[in-house]
Amino acid sequence: MNDWLRHVFAPENVDQTVAGLVASQGDSGGVPSERARLKNKLADAETRLSKFQAAIEAGVNPAAMVEAINTAQSERAALKAELDHAPTPSTYTDAEVYAMIDSLGDLGKDISKAKPERLASIYESVDLHVQFEHATRAAYATIHPVGRVDSARVRGGT
Repeated sequence: MNDWLRHVFAPENVDQTVAGLVASQGDSGGVPSERARLKNKLADAETRLSKFQAAIEAGVNPAAMVEAINTAQSERAALKAELDHAPTPSTYTDAEVYAMIDSLGDLGKDISKAKPERLASIYESVDLHVQFEHATRAAYATIHPVGRVDSARVRGGT
C-alpha cells in the first residue's frame, strides 16, 4: 500500500493524480445527491398543487381540497427552506487539488520512515479505503484526499 501511495504522489505522477481526482468529482456512483432528492420532492409537491388547482378549476368543491392543499403547501414551504439551507456541492479546480496535494507534504519520504501512528495519520489524510476480496486475493484501494485539507491553505494567491 505504501509503495502505491508513493507512486501516486510521486512528483512525476502528480499531474495524472490531479487529473484523476478532478475528473472523479462528478461521479456519485449513480446515487442522487441530497440537493437532487430535495428538488425532486419539491417538484412532486408543486405538481400536486397544480393538480389540486386544476381539479378546483374543473369544478371540484374547494372546501373538499383544503386539507390536501394545505398539506402540499406546507411540504413545499418546508422543502424550499431545506433546499435553501442544503450545502451546495463543491468542485475543485486543478490548482486547488495541486495545492491540497502540496499541503500533504512529501508522502514518499514520510511513508518510508513512518511509525505506525504516523502511517495512520497519512492514511487518514488521503482518506484511504482498502477493500479485500478473499476469493481473488485482491485488494482494491481508493483515496479521496480532496476536501481533507484545510482550505485556508488553498485560497488566496496560491
